[in-house]
Amino acid sequence: MNSNLSPKCALQAAELSILLGISEALTKSCEVEKALAQCLARCLDTAGISLGALYLFKTDGTAYLATVESYPSALATQADGPLKDDELLALIARTGASLVLPSASAPAEFSKRLLECISAASALIIPLVSQGTAVGALLLASKSRDL
Repeated sequence: MNSNLSPKCALQAAELSILLGISEALTKSCEVEKALAQCLARCLDTAGISLGALYLFKTDGTAYLATVESYPSALATQADGPLKDDELLALIARTGASLVLPSASAPAEFSKRLLECISAASALIIPLVSQGTAVGALLLASKSRDL
């Protein structure tokens, strides 16, 4: 019975760590961008993921890069990031479905371009939804493992 509880406890400890980090970031920072960057960094650190980017949608539906973490230096200085004008980001927001790269459900050309652009072996794009409305997307990527 204890062997069944151990993985569950580890998962809950990781979840609490992320929530604590997000709570601290939101209560200690008056700047939204700074708080978002701290939240993303905490999530990546807890999950052991190499790269991350948070895209938010404006009221007109266009996306902008809110924060990045551990991107290659050339990408970190690009204001729009690798997904800014990509139709796939809009599709993910509309459908509410996450996308793993590389996979059969993603266009091979897109997967190759994005993974090369961010120097990653795999990536996961997750829609962010609030009250049934897409508010952004989270790009998580790993240089060395499958997500």
